Amino acid sequence: MNCTRLLCGIAEPQLCDGAAVDEEIVPLCFQRDSLQDELIVSAFLLLVIGLLVWTAVRAHVKPVVDRLLAQYGYNPVGQA
Repeated sequence: MNCTRLLCGIAEPQLCDGAAVDEEIVPLCFQRDSLQDELIVSAFLLLVIGLLVWTAVRAHVKPVVDRLLAQYGYNPVGQA
């Protein structure tokens, strides 16, 4: 359904009383979300993208980290 001036005049005629349909009615079908909503959605998307990137590179990073740890003499607890 498209938001138009005509739809406003049909759906909510009491809101459009006294207004010239072509000039004075400004259709506002969608309101912007609050800043808090935008921050929550952005944080969620960053978290999901970060986890997907980590999953993709984890297999390539683990051997490098293990090699560096072994090079500097790190032994995990219980593996002496």
